[in-house]
Amino acid sequence: MIKSLLSLEKPVVLIVTCNPLDATLFPNASSIVTTFSPTVSSLQAVCNQLKDK
Repeated sequence: MIKSLLSLEKPVVLIVTCNPLDATLFPNASSIVTTFSPTVSSLQAVCNQLKDK
């Protein structure tokens, strides 16, 4: 699914939970955010940051 989104050639923010090395699988992402954690609080923090930008 991620590769399909990246093929649309639109800006994509990739949110990587847990293993930050997973980000290397998608070098075409416009932006990459790593949380190092799949918890609700980590994902909420990412959402809050994206809303503010």
